[in-house]
Amino acid sequence: MISIIICSANSELLKTLKSNIEKTIGVEHEIIAYDNSDAQRGISEVYNEGARDAKYSILCFMHEDVELNTPEWGARVLEAFGENERLGLLGIAGSSFKSYSPSGWDSTCMRERINFSNLLQKYKYSASRKDDALINKSAKSTTLVAVVDGVWFCSRKDILLEIKFDQQLLRKFHGYDIDISLAIGQRFDVAVTSDVLLTHYSEGNFNKEWIEEMLLLHEKWKPQLPVNVAALERSEIIKCEQQAFKSFITTMRKSGISSLGCIQVLNRSGVRRKFGWGIYARLYLKCLSR
Repeated sequence: MISIIICSANSELLKTLKSNIEKTIGVEHEIIAYDNSDAQRGISEVYNEGARDAKYSILCFMHEDVELNTPEWGARVLEAFGENERLGLLGIAGSSFKSYSPSGWDSTCMRERINFSNLLQKYKYSASRKDDALINKSAKSTTLVAVVDGVWFCSRKDILLEIKFDQQLLRKFHGYDIDISLAIGQRFDVAVTSDVLLTHYSEGNFNKEWIEEMLLLHEKWKPQLPVNVAALERSEIIKCEQQAFKSFITTMRKSGISSLGCIQVLNRSGVRRKFGWGIYARLYLKCLSR
């Protein structure tokens, strides 16, 4: 019924997750876990191997620092794919707008309207942040989005044997979720479910490695971006693009990238041609600030 694929870096976390899955999934399944504790392989490569090795038609990929809270969640997943033959990717967090500007999956703009999440988020790297209950407020079981978060998502084996994770471009542990969302979204529906709830015990670590892979990813998808499932107006798009790039600049500066380095990224991005001098000038000034 469902093949679960995990790229594992911690045997104790994996053991705990396996026990949790056995207690909650409620359908016939297999767990395929690959030991990557030495970080010698990127997650895209591991996930492609998992898609090939899986024996069931529905594949679920998840981080090992999660806990599934919904009883019989496997049946919810099978039902979602059974009800919509166009469904190609199902996550528990995602956004209905993916900016042209470099960013993670979540929008920093109009979050209540654009972002959809169904998880309990805990923080490992940000000691000052309190735990969040990020609950999808949509009345629908599934909401169409542009991209999903890589913490947990499911797809069909036949799709992933044809539309593969880009292991040649993304060789580490970032960007694979946005990339596969955009790739599958060219031909199938991408959605977030409100029927499966999980707890995630760490947040993303936005370091230089993350920045590098985001820039590679956005260069690849530049001709197709932005993806506007949210049907934003032009003025709203520009507002969201500016906020996304400002947030990315802040991350670059915090990671030690110089003002000149930020300006070089801005100039290569094509934002000025795409959205005009006004947004470019504001982002240029942001690069100069601390």
